[in-house]
Amino acid sequence: MISINVYDDQREIKQHGTYAFPVAVYHYVMSDCVMGYINWHWHEEIQLSLVTKGAIRFYADGQQYLVLEGDGFFINSGRLHMAKPEGDPDSSYLCLDFHPRLLSSFEGSVFEEKYVRPYISGAQISHRLLDSRHAGQRRILKALQRIGDLYSEADFGYELKIRSVIDELWIELLEDSDLSVSQIAYESGFSSASYYIESFRKELHQTPLQYRKAGG
Repeated sequence: MISINVYDDQREIKQHGTYAFPVAVYHYVMSDCVMGYINWHWHEEIQLSLVTKGAIRFYADGQQYLVLEGDGFFINSGRLHMAKPEGDPDSSYLCLDFHPRLLSSFEGSVFEEKYVRPYISGAQISHRLLDSRHAGQRRILKALQRIGDLYSEADFGYELKIRSVIDELWIELLEDSDLSVSQIAYESGFSSASYYIESFRKELHQTPLQYRKAGG
């Protein structure tokens, strides 16, 4: 039976993956859970889920979303959340948990400063419904399924392949983000949006808006 054990502050006790490879993939069938659902908890890992059967109601930060088969849900690092089946007690979902340091490579890296910390340290992006009818979000869901297959097969080099797919998945999430340039600048430690834009332009030879439009 599946049981989520937590500390007094509701932080999950279980570590997902290992320090060397902080990635874990699960396939949760709600009827296999001790209470018939995944109870309230939080963890440092970023989580993405894909409903594989029936419907799952996800709860996060005081809101709830009904997620149907084929759609998914994103929950950022450190966010309190819960999942319950809607109707069919055998409703299920694929769940990917990975630690932000997988994206950062090392503390203080350009990856952490530009593409990770601004998106996980603030309250702007807590969670998000992933709708398969939306082209960008459909690519995220397909990447999630690909990661599930790679993790299950565990062939030689699967860790490298999973990291590569997670990088692509994260880029899709950033391009789909509605976090404003001013908010990103503030979360990144820049004194102003204009200084952030200029720094961004020097590195990537385009503005943040141009970067988003080019990838959208």
